[in-house]
Amino acid sequence: MDLKERQNIFRLLWEGLRLVNRSGSVLIVFMIVSVLLNAVGPIALHFGVSNILIQLYGMVISSFLLVVLFRLLAAKADNFGESFSNSLSAAVIPAVYMIVLNLFLGLISAAFFFVGGLVAYSLKTVGLILVLLVGLFVFVRLCFAGAAVALKDQGPIQAIIYSWQLTRHAGTFIRTFFMLLAMMLLPVLYIAAFLRTLYVVIPLYFADSFN
Repeated sequence: MDLKERQNIFRLLWEGLRLVNRSGSVLIVFMIVSVLLNAVGPIALHFGVSNILIQLYGMVISSFLLVVLFRLLAAKADNFGESFSNSLSAAVIPAVYMIVLNLFLGLISAAFFFVGGLVAYSLKTVGLILVLLVGLFVFVRLCFAGAAVALKDQGPIQAIIYSWQLTRHAGTFIRTFFMLLAMMLLPVLYIAAFLRTLYVVIPLYFADSFN
């Protein structure tokens, strides 16, 4: 699918609202499926299933549902007509990649916080500010990795490289930063589905193509 570039912040927010409006029925079905799949964990716990297995199931399901949501909203945004059942079946392999990506990013985050803690402890206020700025920079540069896994069927490493390259220009980086900032401020006003939609809109309208 060919995707748009160089959209300003207000245009992105407007496209997010339009996408929510077009995706209402799909989001309702998605929420119902999400509730049913997430209900398996508490039911399994009631029947004595190990808590570790339930946590693993939760990690797998959350990754799977995130990929499904990406694909459903991408289909609505670009009008290429992927059905809900097709999104479910097409999300299996990307969900595995998403789990690996999350684990990899988790390890990177743990290492960063460990080193950052040492730097902040050594340099006090200056070190803390430096760590926060570096962390924010890396977070923005890698924020499209999940979309690349879900929509480009890329592996974790390729997705990280893709996201890093996509945000290499100052203009794209700044727009992405302010969109992420807006998303962090919006939960007071909007439901979680809308925030998820905005999260999809950013890569859809910044990338040149997800094919």
